[in-house]
Amino acid sequence: MTTSPTTPTSGADLVTRLLDLWSRPLPADDTAALAEFGELYSDPVDVRSSTS
Repeated sequence: MTTSPTTPTSGADLVTRLLDLWSRPLPADDTAALAEFGELYSDPVDVRSSTS
């Protein structure tokens, strides 16, 4: 299921998706990794001192 940050989801679904995102390796392709974060985060996220 692909959603955007503005797509309503249940709190449990969002938590599950966030935990999944943070508990597995990111794709090697930066564009794909950024797209995965973009599905869940609408504001910039500071990761290792680099805002994405």
